[in-house]
Amino acid sequence: MTESGIPSWELERRESVDRKRETARSGGGQLIDEYHAARLAVVGTGRVGSTLARSLAGAGWNVCTVMGSSPRSTSSHRLATELGCEVASGYESLLEKADVVLLCVPDSVLEETATALAQISDWGNDRSQRRLVGHTSGSHGISVLRQLASLGWSVFSLHPVVSIAHPDSGPEVLKGKYAGITASRAALPVAQEMAVSLGMIPFEVYEEHRPAYHLACSMASNFLVTLLAIAEQITEGVGIKQGASIFVPLVESTVANLGVMSPMQALTGPIARGDVPTVRAHLAALEKSIPRLIPCYLELATATLDVARLDAVKREQMETLISEWKLRVLDMETPARESRALNEASASGLEATKAWHRGRIVPS
Repeated sequence: MTESGIPSWELERRESVDRKRETARSGGGQLIDEYHAARLAVVGTGRVGSTLARSLAGAGWNVCTVMGSSPRSTSSHRLATELGCEVASGYESLLEKADVVLLCVPDSVLEETATALAQISDWGNDRSQRRLVGHTSGSHGISVLRQLASLGWSVFSLHPVVSIAHPDSGPEVLKGKYAGITASRAALPVAQEMAVSLGMIPFEVYEEHRPAYHLACSMASNFLVTLLAIAEQITEGVGIKQGASIFVPLVESTVANLGVMSPMQALTGPIARGDVPTVRAHLAALEKSIPRLIPCYLELATATLDVARLDAVKREQMETLISEWKLRVLDMETPARESRALNEASASGLEATKAWHRGRIVPS
């Protein structure tokens, strides 16, 4: 804690934001000002689109129109009423009103949407005006916008590294969070400024690294939910009915620790302290409750062991336990595999016998 009462990590975050803003402005201050005042359209009014439209408007961006999955989308009309802007009836009407377009649509329709925009030649071929288009997908970089880029548009991807659970979320859900950005040279300072204006901390992700980046995000967020669902299943199996909610404070405290220290420093629990008997008890309990998840536990334990700071003796003891259980799993799986192979061989032999007999039958 500093003398001002502000945590040191918060001061570092603010300094990082200020540096990013200065970097963005040094790379194109006039361009940023032009786009900040430009007419912005948001396509997609689900959780991400609604939250970004609301937050960008609150940050001073000129959100002039929104567009949902259809002209009669209730979410788009509700958002437009809230922001005092228009609802576009289609891409042509949207592009007549907008200079900047932010695509907040599902990954499955992102390329299709970008293609539809590029095909509207009266807008796409107008090179007399600056045009900017971006998307919020985590898994895609800017190659998905290549048709628009070939028409002279500046393109970017701004992925909020945050889980947005509700379309009514406001700017508070974005402040202090990170934003992964991939952008063309002209669009980069504008995308950085857009993130900073939302209180986010932008960082650049190279196009070729986008799949690995999104993999990391998915493991950190999506698989966390999966692990909590498994934890809930285990506790319900022993009569604890409170559900995953009992783990939320535990997860929140773990995440808070990760905000101020490294994973190695934040790691706690039996593997971190080399507690072999407890890990053995975990495996025995899992064998009784959900044995199919033992391989999952063993792989997670192996990965956790790589993070833990253990002395050589404790590490070897833990590695021995994990290896023993991996062999045990193989022994458990072998009879099942052999049984399946035998059944398949029997079925195959029966079919071959039938075919041979069919071949011996001579029509009368």
